[in-house]
This record gives sequence, structure tokens and C-alpha cells, in this order.
Amino acid sequence: MLSERAKAILQNNGWDPARQRDISKVKSKLVGAGFPWFPAVEQIFTEFLDLSFPYPYDCSPYCQAASFEIVAFLFTASDLEAYTNAISKQLCPIGDCEDTMFVMLTDSDGMIYMMDDCGEFARIGDSIYDAIEGLLSGREPLWIRIPIS
Repeated sequence: MLSERAKAILQNNGWDPARQRDISKVKSKLVGAGFPWFPAVEQIFTEFLDLSFPYPYDCSPYCQAASFEIVAFLFTASDLEAYTNAISKQLCPIGDCEDTMFVMLTDSDGMIYMMDDCGEFARIGDSIYDAIEGLLSGREPLWIRIPIS
């Protein structure tokens, strides 16, 4: 789960362990845009939708803030084809890091990834909690080479 430090950062920004959000609008928006919807997406949005949190100054070289919201799509569901083929799993966007410089995605197993606007792709956690811990600690993500034709 989450460390006390991570819980404190999240709680200072409106999160609590029993947080339950109405996800009907984001579900409709994502499914309507052709993205897959699976239990991991539902769990993440139910607990974290509309939550944003800044990182402590020195914790992450990749982003200064994370946000679990879908404001605009930087890509279409079909744009993710090379990424889904590379990991053999469907992907759905769940938010962004630092004003959409990095998009956060989850797969059907609940692993969390980030992709930047240049197509760099990395796994940042084995679960949403692990990803949050990684982002807050500055842990190096696992970069995945994607063959793009």
C-alpha cells in the first residue's frame, strides 16, 4: 500500500482511503473515444479521479505534479496500438504528470505506465499505489523500447 509519507502528501491534497468518486462521466468519455474500460481503470478513477498532487521539490526528475483526470486526449485509442502490442495488454489513460507532458496509463492488470509526447514509454509501478510511491520517491521507471513503424 502507501507509505505514511505518500498518504500525508495525498491527504493534504484531498485524498482519503475511503474516497469514492462518481466516474460515470469519465467512463462515458473514455469508452466513447474508443478506449478500453476494465476493473483497474474503474478502481483508479473511483479512488483518485480529480485528485492532483505536487511532488516535493527534489523527488522526481520526470514530473513536478500528477493529476488523475482526463481533460483532453493527446492521442487516440488507435495511437496506442504499438504500445499495446509491445506489452500484449490493453491500455487506458488515467491522468497526467506535469500538465500533460507525460500521460499516465494503466493496463488490464493494473500496472501503471507513462508516455511522453515524444512517444517514450515506461512502467512506473506494478499498481497505482506502487506508481505513486515511485513518483514521490523519484524512483527510476522501467523504460520500454517500442518499435514504431
